[in-house]
Formats: sequence, C-alpha cells, structure tokens
Amino acid sequence: MKELVNIGVRLVAASTEGKSNTLKIFIAEFLYSMDKYFSKVNYALYSWLENPLPVPDVSVSENLRKIREKLERKVNRMCSKHYKKRFEYTWYKEWDDERKMPLKGFNSKLHWEKLEEVYDAISAAKCDEEAAQDKYVVEKIEEELSSLLNEIFTPFEAMREIKEELKEDVANLKIVSYVIQTTAIEHILSFIKRACSVLGVDIKKRGAWRERSIVLARFLLSFKERIKGFSECMDIKILTTLQDVALGTELFLVETNNLIIAQERQAQTQRELQETLGRGFHQIISHLSVIEEGVLITNKRLAGIDGRLIDLLRVNERMMCGITENGRLIGDLSLQLDGISSQLSSIGDAVSYIAFGGDETNENI
Repeated sequence: MKELVNIGVRLVAASTEGKSNTLKIFIAEFLYSMDKYFSKVNYALYSWLENPLPVPDVSVSENLRKIREKLERKVNRMCSKHYKKRFEYTWYKEWDDERKMPLKGFNSKLHWEKLEEVYDAISAAKCDEEAAQDKYVVEKIEEELSSLLNEIFTPFEAMREIKEELKEDVANLKIVSYVIQTTAIEHILSFIKRACSVLGVDIKKRGAWRERSIVLARFLLSFKERIKGFSECMDIKILTTLQDVALGTELFLVETNNLIIAQERQAQTQRELQETLGRGFHQIISHLSVIEEGVLITNKRLAGIDGRLIDLLRVNERMMCGITENGRLIGDLSLQLDGISSQLSSIGDAVSYIAFGGDETNENI
C-alpha cells in the first residue's frame, strides 16, 4: 500500500491534462490494494491468536538465573553443620554457680530467620526471572502484531501526502479524500468489530486474559491516540465516527476486564469460604478427637471401676461363702457342745449316784 501511495502521488504530480483519468486509475488501484490488505489482515488475525507463544530466550534471564542458583547454593551451605555452629551458644544450669559445666545450645529461631531471608530472596529472583521471560514473550508478540497491522492507517497517511499534491486542485482532492476515507473507515470498522468478537470469544472460553489477547487489547486501546495524529487530514464526520468507535471499543474492553475481575473475586471468595469451612471442619474434627480421647479415658476408668467392683463382688462372695462355712461350723460346734453337755449331765448323774447311792439311800437321808 505504501508503494502504491508513492506511485499514485508521482502519477498525480506528473499528469496535467489527463489528471482525471490518472486519479481514477489511482483510486481504483488503491481501493483494490486496500481491500486485499484488510482481507489478509482479517484472515491472519485468527491464526495469529491461535499460534503458540514464542519460545522464551534463555539469555534474557541468564544473570537472574545465576543469582537464583547462587542463593540456592547458599541455602545448602546454611543447612550444613559448619554453618549451624554460628548459632550455637553456651549456657549453664541454675545450680552451676561456679560455671564449671558449660552446656551447648542452638538458636533455631535465629537460624530459621536467616534461612527465611534467603528463601524470600530466591522467591524474588524466581519472580524476576519469570517476569523477564514473560516480558520477552510479550515483546515478540507485539512485534508480530505490529508487523501484521503496521499498514492499517496507511490510507490516512496517503491522504496526508495526496493533500499536499492536490492542494490546488480542490475538486479532485475532495473526490480522492472522500473515496479513500469512506473505504478506509469501512475496512477499519470491520476489523475492529472482528477483533472485539474474537477477543470476547477467547476470554469467555478461557475465563481470563492471556498474552495474545492482552497485546491485541492494547492495540485496540491505542486507536484513540493514533486517530489524533491524522485529525488534520480527515473529514470531521469520519473523525467523529472513528472516535466513537474507539470509545465503544474502550468501553467493551473495560467491561470485559471488570467481568474477569468480578469472576476472579468470586472465585477467590469461594476459595476463602472453602478454606474457612475446611479449617472449621478440622477444628471440629480436632475437638471430636479430644472428646473421643476423653470418652476413651472415661471408659478406661469405668472399666477399671467395673473391674474393682467385680473384685469386690468376688471378695464379698468369698466372705459370704466364709460366713456360710462359719455358720455351718458353728452349727456343728453347737451340736458337738450339746452332745458334750449331755455327756456331762450323764457323768454328773453317775457321779451323784456313786457318791450318794441309790434312791432308797437318798430317801433315808
């Protein structure tokens, strides 16, 4: 298109008599070239969005990688016994007044604080390394898009040059300006509509921005500033239309971004709710485990009490058996005593009979 503009400007400048025919040929070729260019751009936009990301360049983050690896080696040294000796201290027991028995201690808190500082530095180095790689990838994507869309405003650049060549030929200037601007705005509006549709589908499908969609959104947001550079060579109605389209595109991108932020906040709220519920369940489980342990201890104690009660019942049973046996022995003893008393009474009778004689002797006495 730029070559065609240069050729057209030279044709317009060189032709005097057949200027009308020259302009017609120039306009026809320019419109054909514009239609061909925007057709190629619209077709290439889809494949550009679906192309894989450029391969990150290792040399871009080489220094950052060396810094990270150095910090990782430092962590390995800090975990060694030789390094841990720096955090050892000597202490004495309270009763060791003369301090004759020194004891070794290890300040684990201070050692962990030093380790945390290095871990934080490693995390920062990793973030810087990833950011450098991401920046390199985004720059490559921007270069691809810029090479694809670098001639999208060529019609307005051509208007600026043709205006200088036809500034004395007002009639032909108006014709050329009207044809080029109306055709250009038609193609540009079609491209913006297609780009917004592609962005909307891509974001709805993935639920978030990705590298290529961000780069395309930045390009669409730059329309407003790019239009200002061609305001002096554009018709006021076409300029107003382009500004309205730029504002509509900006509104679409802002609403899309707000929708993504709202979805991310909702997802974050759900994650926080799940984490809160998870912590609550863990607390309930821990309380239940404590209660279960208490119940088990109580059961053990009750089992011990039951065992002791069983032992007491067994002792009581034995005591009752002993009492029963003692009763039996006492009964036998009483029977034996009754037999002995009867024997003693018989003996007494015999002794009295021997001592005092029979009944007649007793009566005489």
